Amino acid sequence: MPTAQVKAIPAIMGEVDLFKALQLLPGVSGGAEGSSNLLVRGGNPDQTLVLMDGATVYNPTHLYGFFSTFNTNAINNIELVKGGFPARYGGRISGIVDITQKEGNMNKFAGEASLGLVASRLLLEGPIWKNRTSFMVSGRVGYLNLFRGPVELRAGSGYTDQYKFYDINAKINHRINKSNRIYSSLYSGQDVGSFLYSQADVDSIGSQQQAKTTTENNIIQWRNTVGSIRWNHEIDKKLFFNVTAFTTIYNLKIEDINNTRIDYLPDGEVKDSYFHYAYTSSINDVGLKVDFDLIPNISHYIRFGASATSHRFTPGVAVIKSSDPALIPGINNSDTYTNEASVYIEDDFSITNSMKVNLGIHGVAYRVGSKTYFGAQPRLSLRHSISKDMSLKVSYAYMQQYLHMLSNSGTGLPIDFWVPVTEKIKPQASHQVSIGAARIINNKIEVSVEAYYKKMQNLLEYKQGASYMDAIQPWYTKVEQGQGRAYGAEVLVQKKIGRLNGWAGYTLSWNQRQFDNLNHGNWYYYRYDHRHDLKITASYEINKRWDASATFIYATGNAVTLGYERAPFSPYISSSPGTDFMHTVLNESRNNFRMPAYHRLDLSASYNFSMWNAKHRATLSIYNVYDRLNAFYIDVDIYRVVPQIKTVSYFPILPSFSYSIKF
Repeated sequence: MPTAQVKAIPAIMGEVDLFKALQLLPGVSGGAEGSSNLLVRGGNPDQTLVLMDGATVYNPTHLYGFFSTFNTNAINNIELVKGGFPARYGGRISGIVDITQKEGNMNKFAGEASLGLVASRLLLEGPIWKNRTSFMVSGRVGYLNLFRGPVELRAGSGYTDQYKFYDINAKINHRINKSNRIYSSLYSGQDVGSFLYSQADVDSIGSQQQAKTTTENNIIQWRNTVGSIRWNHEIDKKLFFNVTAFTTIYNLKIEDINNTRIDYLPDGEVKDSYFHYAYTSSINDVGLKVDFDLIPNISHYIRFGASATSHRFTPGVAVIKSSDPALIPGINNSDTYTNEASVYIEDDFSITNSMKVNLGIHGVAYRVGSKTYFGAQPRLSLRHSISKDMSLKVSYAYMQQYLHMLSNSGTGLPIDFWVPVTEKIKPQASHQVSIGAARIINNKIEVSVEAYYKKMQNLLEYKQGASYMDAIQPWYTKVEQGQGRAYGAEVLVQKKIGRLNGWAGYTLSWNQRQFDNLNHGNWYYYRYDHRHDLKITASYEINKRWDASATFIYATGNAVTLGYERAPFSPYISSSPGTDFMHTVLNESRNNFRMPAYHRLDLSASYNFSMWNAKHRATLSIYNVYDRLNAFYIDVDIYRVVPQIKTVSYFPILPSFSYSIKF
């Protein structure tokens, strides 16, 4: 997908977003309102591999998932693979997003800056050594806290939200000589969100008065740091290779801090109590890979290579501090070290002038503890050109994945944690077959239809009632492994040229899961099962100064679990049986309720002009034009005599403005 196509889509709160653009393709969704997840053909969020210059990005989101981490100005190329996986890709079972950063201008200095409602960005690029060495550096900072916090304080609700994020992209490109180049790239980003509640009351208890002050602060923060160095060497005109060293660091921390102070009046007695819960999780990767490209003749394009990666997982460290000595101090899931080695070979070759084949195999050896997993993953894709404007294609891919993501099930906000394969927790696997046809009409409109079936094994879910908040048990005692299946058909109609261009995509799909010890062992629809999914996006160049764009989305609502009874328990307070500090929700079946259908219209208009030797662009966007209150999540209040369903909607109509300059 060209970055120009991404930038033409209506911006949300002034931010053009790469993942929001990819979600508009058939077979891809975000799963929830505002989410930047990429769920490909019924897969989970963790089943899509996201690469930036060859290194893995584990949580590619900002603003609780509302934006992706990728600054569009710094991106050179985006490739999405959702079927017919080439053998050079491995490590995930549903999708691949391969992103390449800009390399910098070798000849002259240039830049681009933009100002939006929630974030601003700046990009600079140019030569360090003309025609030999170039640089690119880009930064983005979010400042939502500048608006939310003061407004809420003045409203007197007692609640204040503070949120900030930043990201930095940098790349250096050095040409040693005609046959050798060195590329060095870096990405770093962090999000910090805080929800602070404060309340002060004066109560009378009998003849005594007390002043009670309560503060509660919920904090979530995560950080990604990704770096790589690549050496490109051309041996001759038919053979070249890339050697890449890379590292990835991902950290997540969640805190809940409660403090209560009671001043007894007028005798001056003071009573303080506090509760502090902290949960941290992290992943560190270090690796090396080598990739060869061999073109022996016009009929063959052979790729082969190998890689080695060392992983360190800290699946979860829970710490509890409290003035109540009865509280359990928490649990420390010890670090897990794993090592992964892989090899692959693939050949893209022609059988006849009208038939091409991509055939390959990806092999993996994964070591964890005293156990080594081996996997041979065959891949096959065929393309047959019936005529110059029509083709048929069919593919098969077997994929394996050696890590999992644990997501809190239910109707609330998801909190996700990466966990490794262990000696007992098996790797995920999938078999996917697809068949399709594509046709170009009048050299302007491309129409494609594709059907797929995917079988998934060794998926991971929390046991009934289990949660990351449970600080007693380690994570691997709270999970179940099961299977899944996803199948459907996709239609894409696309127009790429002319003043009016865009696409319409429709997906009809089914997405189910089955676990022996969940839902009585019966199959159930997965949370992100969307039977119908329609997306239309179009951009129109009115004249040289004005252009406009529109996006419409319709999707069947998520499948969620609504409980009918709450059974109180406390994983923390051993001396207080029957307390309702924590509780289990009892359900008659999993995902037994369907949210209302989701639909939304976005519009934008841009004015372009030149001034001071620079190109200027002012954009007005409207998110959710007709103010549809789509459900973000739902909950059931079972404490009432008649249970009440509560729907929470976060994103009403949101107009926004952004201004950018390119020089």
